[in-house]
Amino acid sequence: MSLNRLQQLYRSVIVDAASAPTSFGQVPDTVPVVHAVNPTCGDVLDLAVAVDAAGVITGVRATATGCTISQASTALMVRAVRGQNVTGALAQAAAFAEMVRDDVRPAVDLGDARALQSVHAFPARVKCALLAWTTLTECLQNLAEGGGDNATDKQQ
Repeated sequence: MSLNRLQQLYRSVIVDAASAPTSFGQVPDTVPVVHAVNPTCGDVLDLAVAVDAAGVITGVRATATGCTISQASTALMVRAVRGQNVTGALAQAAAFAEMVRDDVRPAVDLGDARALQSVHAFPARVKCALLAWTTLTECLQNLAEGGGDNATDKQQ
């Protein structure tokens, strides 16, 4: 596949993901919600993640507003972690961060989220791409620590 066709495919994946709903599964109202903001771009994300007793992600509820990169990254993150165990999802989040920050080929399967690898070339957009993944990590850490408050706020 030529580089131009590959770039068009990745653009298509990003645009399609940005326009897709980002929730899946049922998340109980008792699951903590993490509210995250990227003030440099105006991206806002509310993320809740439900995990069963076996450590498998059973539901994600994400409400994202902001730029196309942030919204696409959120949708692609939700797709990538669907049905994953917590350890696998945390590995994906770390690999994604390394990919967009340092242009490192991911060591784990990120699915269509690999389409965002070229974001590393645009430092101002890296925070946009990372918002969903860093918020996922925070959600999973909160759950591991016993859930914490029903809502937490963070700025990136």
